[in-house]
Amino acid sequence: MRPVGPAVSAAGHAAGSPDWLCRRCAQPWPCAELRATPELLAVVSALMTTAIRDFRGRPGGPEPIEVVRRFLWWLPVSHDEARAIALRMR
Repeated sequence: MRPVGPAVSAAGHAAGSPDWLCRRCAQPWPCAELRATPELLAVVSALMTTAIRDFRGRPGGPEPIEVVRRFLWWLPVSHDEARAIALRMR
C-alpha cells in the first residue's frame, strides 16, 4: 500500500492506495478520526478523483458513486448528485 497525497493525516490516519484504507486503523479512508479534522476537507476532496481511478475495475471495490459519498461525507449528496459528480471526475 503506497501513501497518498501530501501529508494528509490526522495523528497518522493517512490513506494508502490502491485500497484506500487508513494506514493506522485499517478503516475505509477517510476514516472517522480523519473526518473529525475539518481543516483537511479540501485536501480529502481533492484526492477523490485519484480514489475513483484507483477503484475503477477492481473486483469488490466501491462504485464511483460510493467513493463520492465517502469523500464528500459532510455534504447531503443524493444518489443522482453523486452520480453526476462521479461522471465528471472520471
